[in-house]
Amino acid sequence: MSIESQRHLLRSPELLTEQQQFQLLSAVGNHEAKLLTAAVIASSPDRSFRPSTLYNELVDRQGDFAGWKPARSAAWQYCEHSLEPIGAVVRQTVFGHKGPTSAYVATELGSQWVLPLAGTLLDWSLQNPDHSLIPILGGTVSPSGIRSPEVRFGIYQALVELSEEQQGASYRHLASSIANDRLHDDLITEQIRDMLSLGVLKGVSLKAQYNPGVEIIDPNFRHLTYGFESLLPETKAIYSAMETMYGAGSASTDLDALVSEITKQPGNASLDPYSIRLSILKGISPGSTNYPGLRLTLREIPLDQQTSIWLDPELASPITDLVKRVESLFAGQNIEALTSRALEIITNPKDFAALMAKVERFSPQVASHTEGRESLNQRIISIIGKLGTVSLKDIQAELSTQGRRMTVDGIRTALEPLVEAGSLSLSKRPASDIRRNMINIYRLPEDE
Repeated sequence: MSIESQRHLLRSPELLTEQQQFQLLSAVGNHEAKLLTAAVIASSPDRSFRPSTLYNELVDRQGDFAGWKPARSAAWQYCEHSLEPIGAVVRQTVFGHKGPTSAYVATELGSQWVLPLAGTLLDWSLQNPDHSLIPILGGTVSPSGIRSPEVRFGIYQALVELSEEQQGASYRHLASSIANDRLHDDLITEQIRDMLSLGVLKGVSLKAQYNPGVEIIDPNFRHLTYGFESLLPETKAIYSAMETMYGAGSASTDLDALVSEITKQPGNASLDPYSIRLSILKGISPGSTNYPGLRLTLREIPLDQQTSIWLDPELASPITDLVKRVESLFAGQNIEALTSRALEIITNPKDFAALMAKVERFSPQVASHTEGRESLNQRIISIIGKLGTVSLKDIQAELSTQGRRMTVDGIRTALEPLVEAGSLSLSKRPASDIRRNMINIYRLPEDE
């Protein structure tokens, strides 16, 4: 690299707009290999990179002990799908001994901002060997146009800003903290659900545990038009249980006890407890006359107290550090030092290989293709053989104890060919006694 190129890279650039910040973070900040690819290109702004050149750079810079050798097209795809759309690289036609071909070169945005971003995020990744940017910030591709890293980073910022006295935030607090014209409730809800499934966030729904007091005022069904025998089985069961409990002196009860009485009565075993709960709550809500003989004795949980969400304690410190690093960078602080740090990392084979190894370890796509076809399949079959009947979350939890963090979707992708091949059996069951949604259950065929 020329002295003039070094001076160009180390000078302080103009600050990015908020939209540019999120575009850059979402395009390359969520993946160690993409950051390395982008940093290599940005470090040589006067050089063009063909597909074979990019592949060789990612492999050769790891030295003799490669952490992960990507597919030959991987680095090119990082440019095509992530770097080029945000203007960090531009495609050009170059002429070689085989004629014209395409190549990528760094733009001014790429040469000035990619390196300091890579410096702070890759340094963070090296400082946290058991964690990766991939599961923490999520995927780049999004049909909505709003990429996961933008939403997730906003969620992390809101949680980091909580005082030490606050144990967690409600969904309403998180939504109001980061919602804007582009980030609406559905996007935020989707990301929170995925982050809870992955284990990056922890949470509890007080609504799911809601067990209000219920008073049976009149257990008898009274209607001018319909008789008792014309009622639906579920409604008849509710009134029968009300009559039983009222006669037994249990007129003051709670929702759980009433549902339990309903389901244990003869002939009611097939009734869905979750559906019964919903029917009762809906029937005694304000404005409804479905169950005039029932009355709630406890008020509804306030909206801002229905959920509590917090960072996984293991990840709280690393994520707080990550947030502070990114905020500091986009405020224009330590640009030269971070650029120098990026140049150190991409010229250090040991660091380069360690960062590439993280992609194989933490990326669901790489796991299902690189490790997934052989050793991951064997690992999952071993887990199912050990635990017996398991759900996707059971497998996820066991993999986590083995140092392998994977999303539920990534595990499901790895399991599908095993089910098709007959190596595993798949069935479904309700998520719980009070949830009607069904979940996948896996077992070894010989256990059936």
